[in-house]
Amino acid sequence: MKKARDAVATSLLGGVVWIVPDEPLSMSPAQVETFAALYPYNCRPVQPLGERDPYRG
Repeated sequence: MKKARDAVATSLLGGVVWIVPDEPLSMSPAQVETFAALYPYNCRPVQPLGERDPYRG
């Protein structure tokens, strides 16, 4: 599993740590429903790539 830091944050107080697994994860519909109930605002609109250069470390 890889960790990457991004200066883009949802607040001005700090950065975001992205945890990206090496392989895709799967979830059952019940798990997705439970996750959505626990984290109802766990989404953000897709943003343009802009000047960012994504990479795999």
